[in-house]
Amino acid sequence: MKKLLICIALCWAVFSADVSAQQNPRRVTAVGIDVFKNVPYLLFPTFFGGKNALIIEPTIQFATTKPNRFTNLTVGYSQIDQERDNNGRTLHYVRGFHFQLMQERQDNEGKLFWAYGALVAVGYGRGAIQIKGDFFPTYLAPLPDFSGAGLGIKFQGGTNYDFGKHWRLRTSINLSLNTFDYGKANPAYLPGAGPFPSSSSRNFSYTGGLNLQIFYLTKQKAI
Repeated sequence: MKKLLICIALCWAVFSADVSAQQNPRRVTAVGIDVFKNVPYLLFPTFFGGKNALIIEPTIQFATTKPNRFTNLTVGYSQIDQERDNNGRTLHYVRGFHFQLMQERQDNEGKLFWAYGALVAVGYGRGAIQIKGDFFPTYLAPLPDFSGAGLGIKFQGGTNYDFGKHWRLRTSINLSLNTFDYGKANPAYLPGAGPFPSSSSRNFSYTGGLNLQIFYLTKQKAI
């Protein structure tokens, strides 16, 4: 609970970083969704150590009174079935939600952007120990249910490609530094941050990845 309160405070600080300079209410400039996050698990489930993934990350972008600066709000849901060990003996079925706030800056032409912010994640699920047998049936024993929370500091940078008068394709890379606690369980996935190396400690982990987002712009652009 303490971590959750700290992260909420961090997110609020990110969202209110320029509140003193605000003269008008924030205006929604775009809404979008990531269309890439599920692809690696569909195409390469063994390599990424997960299957049956469902990751939904819608984003709302708000304008600020400062030119070329925006605030991005994301509320997402994730679920994934992971094999924790290389031999597949420990399984984790992770479900969770995350809340993310990012401050974004764009160049004068709106082609390049970079952002920083904070996220809070709540995860839960169940686990099992699996022993695969060649000459006897596979043995599967359930593990206790788990739940927990995590905090992260996130950085993002990428490019915008406009097509049509209302549509934008955003490609970017991201890096997240996280702390998390699932209790006795140790799944290698944090909603909003993604999978992390199995060697990560509970106190600190790092994750990185790619984003491919489609945005609908509320204000028509000239083409």
